[in-house]
Amino acid sequence: MKKILIVALSIILVSCTVNENPEKQENPKRIKYVEATSVNGYLYQIIKVDSQEFFCNSRGGIIKLEHGRN
Repeated sequence: MKKILIVALSIILVSCTVNENPEKQENPKRIKYVEATSVNGYLYQIIKVDSQEFFCNSRGGIIKLEHGRN
């Protein structure tokens, strides 16, 4: 449970971080939430960072998703 809260809070904090000068921002929302699910008490999420998708889990892992690989 503690890990789920840490992961969720870290994603919220990172996604809420914005540049102090909004006039120089190219894209203020670099991190976008795609989807999430809970399996056996563990939270799994897919997020997009600068158009790259990542798979995150509540155990602290993060893996870059690469589409089109065999």
